[in-house]
Amino acid sequence: MDETVVLYITELSDAGENQRERAQRLSEAGRHLLAFGLGDLYGITSLPVISKNENGKPFFKDHPDIHFNISHSGLTAVCAIAYVTVGVDIQEKSRCPDRIIRRFGGEELYKRYEDADNREDFFLSWWTREESYAKYLGSTLAVCIGGEKKHCSFWQTRLRNGCFCTVCTERKIAVQIKEL
Repeated sequence: MDETVVLYITELSDAGENQRERAQRLSEAGRHLLAFGLGDLYGITSLPVISKNENGKPFFKDHPDIHFNISHSGLTAVCAIAYVTVGVDIQEKSRCPDRIIRRFGGEELYKRYEDADNREDFFLSWWTREESYAKYLGSTLAVCIGGEKKHCSFWQTRLRNGCFCTVCTERKIAVQIKEL
């Protein structure tokens, strides 16, 4: 695999299930994307055992050169696969971005949010950046939020279905999207 993060995306149909059942289905979709991506990129036909480091970041013990991260929101699941450490986050519209920004971002960020031309994009860009960075580090959002983002690069886009997506890697590299 070259210097590219491959971002696999799938959107599930609305099956009318409860929130817990939907979360389970999205989790399974994320693992399916990971298995598909490993076959697509590396010819690996069965999902290797997933281990977790001391901070809970998932990795393949038998394939330390393959890095991945999974996220889901609404009815969308994504899986980023790369040759470098990667974190990914997606987020559909939030019901209360004002409260979230004020609580986690502080007054200075809240002022920038209030002054933004597009508050929804401002919030989604900021939130997914924070989440993807925490996942890149294998840490918790509480530890990472608001601090300086060192030794990394971000790539952001709004997906066709409206979800906002951010990929965090250790340096600037290309992102290729594959929708399934």
